Amino acid sequence: MKPPKVLIDKDGNVLTYHYDTKQVYLRLKNGRNINIGRFEDGKLYVKRDPVKHGFSADHSIGFNYQLLNEGTFQEIVVYYGTDTLCISRKLAIQKGEVRNFKKKGYELQIFVPLTAFLKTE
Repeated sequence: MKPPKVLIDKDGNVLTYHYDTKQVYLRLKNGRNINIGRFEDGKLYVKRDPVKHGFSADHSIGFNYQLLNEGTFQEIVVYYGTDTLCISRKLAIQKGEVRNFKKKGYELQIFVPLTAFLKTE
């Protein structure tokens, strides 16, 4: 079995990609582990709960900065409640706003407004 690919950001947060399951995980510096999603066919698939993950101040969804900037995937598919939303990685970077809630224990993220996504069936 191929060992997982590991990326560490400047704050000590660790992204780990497991080739066997195609899952990517984030271990925050504070020890919290988060399943980011899975890679398949050049796409990153993620699940977000609108109540828990929607940044209410501007109706946006946050993504790991390093993953978006260093990833090789071309598209992001978000299962957002009952909706399926899509956006290219490139457009997410262009339309998103970089924010860091480091004091709350989170990593550097890019928040993409919901209006930038295409809703699919």
